[in-house]
Amino acid sequence: MNVEHLLNAFTTIDATPGGVWGICRNFMIHLFWHKARLVILGPKIEALADDHPSKPECLFRLSQLFYKVGSYAECKRLLTHALKLSREQRDDHQLAQMLGELSLVNFWGCSSKEGIQQAKEASEIYGQLGGTVEQAASLAFLAQFLLGDNQLAAAEEATSRAIDLLQGREEQFLVCHRHQVLGIIYH
Repeated sequence: MNVEHLLNAFTTIDATPGGVWGICRNFMIHLFWHKARLVILGPKIEALADDHPSKPECLFRLSQLFYKVGSYAECKRLLTHALKLSREQRDDHQLAQMLGELSLVNFWGCSSKEGIQQAKEASEIYGQLGGTVEQAASLAFLAQFLLGDNQLAAAEEATSRAIDLLQGREEQFLVCHRHQVLGIIYH
């Protein structure tokens, strides 16, 4: 709590893109993995100017905390805002990451069509960026969403593409998991 209060004070006096906002982002990552809870920094993050370079990433990390504590509507709201800012800032890697997370929230929140579209877009962006493993992960999520939506042929295609992308890489566990998904699809 003391760290959080110090960060809260420092954000008042330091609005530079790196510095304290990078530390806030890392603090929220730590909370996500070790002690998920909401933070008092939320209002300050949302009050940042939309053109502040750290805002999309901080909104993303804040949304993850909301997800972890079960506030899915708030998670989706923050992710949607972060996605919009990532598009405006033309940060394709961040955009793909936001799309992937939002696809999960939408799919599990019963917006499967929206989740499927976002997973497809994330996969395409990772493909353009040359992020082979990330693209394969997006395709794996897409395949599971399509399977859940009973689109078996499309799920098979997405899974096969993910397997093809991972061939020849040090990703045997991922390849094995994708083959398992193929087995589920065929079953």
